[in-house]
Amino acid sequence: MNVLYAGMQASVPNVPAIIIDSTMLPAHPQWNSNGSHTVPGGNPPLPRIASANYHDPQYSVTYAGANCQITYQGAAVCTSMGHGFSQWGPVPQGY
Repeated sequence: MNVLYAGMQASVPNVPAIIIDSTMLPAHPQWNSNGSHTVPGGNPPLPRIASANYHDPQYSVTYAGANCQITYQGAAVCTSMGHGFSQWGPVPQGY
């Protein structure tokens, strides 16, 4: 994962989970999640959205002030507390 730190993207390898838990910090790694962000039996599939065009999100979920979307182009974008992360390719970008 790349994390925005002092205005620059800093690389952090082997990130098991990404969290946004503060308005003061960008999205950052969580090393001790141990599956704590998964509901028993696994997370349900995201509901599909009937989008108006190719650039609108294909899947979206909002919970407790956080919003996550997956676009038709395959990018995942999550935001909360004024911060977020996105992933389109092998390395997520936190901001």
